[in-house]
Amino acid sequence: MKKIAIIVVGIISLWGCSQPKNDTTMNTQELQLTQEWDKVFPQSDKVRFYDRQFITREEINHATVQRFESLLDDYLTQKAETDGIPTVAYFAEQCNLSAGYFGELVKVETGRTAQDFIADRIVRRAKELLNSQTLSIAQVADRLGFGYPQHFVRFFKRKTGMTPTEYRAA
Repeated sequence: MKKIAIIVVGIISLWGCSQPKNDTTMNTQELQLTQEWDKVFPQSDKVRFYDRQFITREEINHATVQRFESLLDDYLTQKAETDGIPTVAYFAEQCNLSAGYFGELVKVETGRTAQDFIADRIVRRAKELLNSQTLSIAQVADRLGFGYPQHFVRFFKRKTGMTPTEYRAA
C-alpha cells in the first residue's frame, strides 16, 4: 500500500501546477513512475479489469445490445435510403459510447463484431426486399443505402455466395 501511495503522490505532483525545469526531467519522472506502476500492477491486472467490466455490467450491456438491434432495424427501414449505409460510429453515438468501447461490448455480448452484426442485418433486410419481387436490384440497393447497385451486388455476393439475381431465382 505504501508503494502505491508513493506512486500516486508522484503522479499527482507530476501533473500538478509546478512544472519541471526541462522536458528531460519530466520524461525521466514519467518513465520512473510508469515503471513503478507496472511493477505494482502488472499488465495482466490491467487487461483483466478491462475484460471484467463487460462481465460485471452484463445487464446494462445486454440492454445496450438490444437497443443497438432496435436502432439498427429502424435505421434500415427508415433512414438507410437517405443517410446511407449504417456505421458502428453512428450507433455508438446513439448509445452514448465511444466507437471502440461499443464495438468491444457488441463483440463480447454477441460473439461477432459490430460491423459483422450490421452486415448480417443488411443481408437479412436485403433478402426480405428481394423476396418481394416488386423492387428491382437497383431499388433494393438504394433502399439499403448503397450509392451504386454494383456495390450492393458485390456486398451481397461476398456475404451470401450468390448474386441478388441468383438469390431471387433460387
